[in-house]
Amino acid sequence: MCQIEIDEHCDVWSEAIVLARKPHRCSCCFSMIQSGQNYLRHFSALDGDVSPGTLCMDCKTDRDLFAEKHDGILAHPSGLLGMVEECVYEGDDGDEDSWRPMLSRIKIRRVRATKKEASNECHPKV
Repeated sequence: MCQIEIDEHCDVWSEAIVLARKPHRCSCCFSMIQSGQNYLRHFSALDGDVSPGTLCMDCKTDRDLFAEKHDGILAHPSGLLGMVEECVYEGDDGDEDSWRPMLSRIKIRRVRATKKEASNECHPKV
């Protein structure tokens, strides 16, 4: 199993599942979270630096699975992809097979979100 090392712990770490009142973007896969959808709202602070974030429910599910296998360590929403990549590319033998499907899921969602955004830029609403 790959080892995740945390140098410092946040002074503040707050998360809640909330219903979106306006569109948001997932900090991990960049998918749009539409009004009326549930998402994870994150806020943390370390040494006075604040760091908000959001996770779509698909990325939240992946992060929960990842944390379950890594002693409960929760990745910041914007750091989940990097942590999974680290396990795939730098983990012990066999880790890449465990985490490669999750890495693929996140990257596929990211590509879809990017393509969708590019399509919307090419075809603006009138």
